[in-house]
Amino acid sequence: MGRATHRALLSVKVPGCLKAKSDSREDHLRSRCSILSLLHLFPLFSTSGQDHSPKPSKVLDSGLSAFFSSIMGFSAPSQSQSRPLSPPLSSESVSPARIRSRLLVPFLKCLALCLISILVLVAVLGGSRSKHRVYTGTYRRYQEGGALEVLGYDPGFQLGRAPSLKNVKGCPDGMEDFVPCYDVAASIKAGFKNGQEFQRQCKVQKQCIVKPPKGYRLPPRWPTSQRSLWNSNLKVTEERLERILIEESVISFPSEESLMEGYVQQLEEMISAGGNRTLTEMGIRLALDIGCGMAAFSSTLLSRNVLTMSISAYEEHGAPVQFAQERGLPAMIGSISSMQLPFSLSAYDMIHCKDCGAQWHDKGGLLLFEVNRLLRPGGYFVWTLPFLDQSSNSILKIMGKLTSSICWSQLAHNQRTVIWQKTTKQRCYTSRRSTMCEKKNPADVLLYQPLRPCVTEAPNGRWRTVQQQHLWPNRLMLTARRLSRYGMVSKDFNEDVQSWLAKLSNYWSLFTPVIFSDHPKRPSDDDPPAPKNVVRNIMDMNAQYGGFNAALLTAGKPVWVMNVVPTSAPNTLSAVFDRGLLGVHHDWCEAFPTYPRSYDLLYARSLLSQELQKPKPCTLAVIVLEMDRILRPEGWVLLQDETQVIETARSLLVQIRWEARIIEIPGHGDQRLLVGQKNWRK
Repeated sequence: MGRATHRALLSVKVPGCLKAKSDSREDHLRSRCSILSLLHLFPLFSTSGQDHSPKPSKVLDSGLSAFFSSIMGFSAPSQSQSRPLSPPLSSESVSPARIRSRLLVPFLKCLALCLISILVLVAVLGGSRSKHRVYTGTYRRYQEGGALEVLGYDPGFQLGRAPSLKNVKGCPDGMEDFVPCYDVAASIKAGFKNGQEFQRQCKVQKQCIVKPPKGYRLPPRWPTSQRSLWNSNLKVTEERLERILIEESVISFPSEESLMEGYVQQLEEMISAGGNRTLTEMGIRLALDIGCGMAAFSSTLLSRNVLTMSISAYEEHGAPVQFAQERGLPAMIGSISSMQLPFSLSAYDMIHCKDCGAQWHDKGGLLLFEVNRLLRPGGYFVWTLPFLDQSSNSILKIMGKLTSSICWSQLAHNQRTVIWQKTTKQRCYTSRRSTMCEKKNPADVLLYQPLRPCVTEAPNGRWRTVQQQHLWPNRLMLTARRLSRYGMVSKDFNEDVQSWLAKLSNYWSLFTPVIFSDHPKRPSDDDPPAPKNVVRNIMDMNAQYGGFNAALLTAGKPVWVMNVVPTSAPNTLSAVFDRGLLGVHHDWCEAFPTYPRSYDLLYARSLLSQELQKPKPCTLAVIVLEMDRILRPEGWVLLQDETQVIETARSLLVQIRWEARIIEIPGHGDQRLLVGQKNWRK
């Protein structure tokens, strides 16, 4: 090429690049300037002679210039605008040197094209990094734009590789009611036996995207769902056909109201010793129904402002828990046969078992010790036998001795129903020399531990009887004395209450398709509000003290909330129960004990970053996949967290065909709100 050409290569200058070097985006613009410098050199590689018609090399040069200029956002100078960098070559007869030069030109062009391609990739990938980018487009716009954006990750969040759900397949047919931790076939394959294969085993979780059953329809809105269900949503077993009526694809419960209403009235008379007081007037707000049938007991108590958690053992199809949640009533999978339930000490005011199949008198009363742990002092245990026969009297005698040893007294006995009351005096255990459990730190959460044949004593300050509790709804507001048990002061608590009420008003306005439009806007006061019953079954995935639940009740929303206190957070579940709300301990690296399509709304504040920072974190993909499983089609998700984590969660939701949008939260710095809605999936 000669010394003159070499000097020209070194001296080439592109307008605007000297200024770009002082810009704050120095690295990104330097890559662009490198490309433009190469574009300036393309005229050097084209030969010129007496023929002034357009050469193929010049056509290629102009095309490449236009292509890269459109990508990089700069206007590349044309050949007519650039100065000649060296004198034109003469048109003398072709010499051997000229032949070698012409043979070298295609090789140099190919090499230059490769260098340009590499620089383009570096520039584009380097420019796509964004520390706090907020995406507002919809999933459809993502599809139109091609592949999903590759996000940058902060190692401090322990994200490691970018989590992905692209390779997770749909579950096979027949797994529409799949619950990962209750996969009996997988448990048997893993070596569990002697009944353990039917227990909760989360070490052998299978991951797949659960599809709704054929003909699935969204449940009727509350309160219609309390009395009527779609037959296509549930696989009804023969044993339950006797208790329900199916007409034109609708399931109803014709005899429930008359039979269960009379039964509950009988219990009120037995507990009040013939008085005329309701359960609420006797301090009963929270009840646990073991072996819940189809939640008839829970449905009846609801009219008395008694909130009932219905639990039943896992069944593959048509389970009682499914019936309860389709009806809009609190329920979860749970068995008291061998493991402790994930509830806090002294959680319930009343525990009920009607034809539940539990052998309370076996194994030295092992199951009664667990009931005693869950029952609040002065609380009631109601047991209705399935039938009376010759063995019933002997069983009741054994039960009398066992209940006496743990300081229970028989309150009433009427035919098949017996009611015991837990002692209100803590010193009773010492006087009767009851076997006491080793004291543990109440902040420790050990999920699904084996049942223990001993009495779990409440820590100091927690021995508060049912009769000492404030009646509902005053129980919802914690007094200064009660707040001091949890390290809170009244001022902070009251500010938290007001803050939740303000947030709720904003959150409720988001439940509209407008939020996912191509030009989304926040609904204003002029827009029609979402109906009160737009959602019924709600889960707060990181509940803390149940503030979100309390705000919903204060605002008069007809909902119930499963308040989850995760193992990655401080143990505040006892405060949730003290307020008269339902809750549960849970590890979000495992499947939640419920069936698919159980909830209408999932809410979580700071859960994702909290889970990523615990000693043994799981990926966000695991949590997002579980959210997809337990949420109904057209159900909503509200996640508040740090921007980077929210961006990752949105990317995962988009991969499984959700609608999702990120919203800035005024006054919350790096916090963002992710609004997501699950689409129908076939």
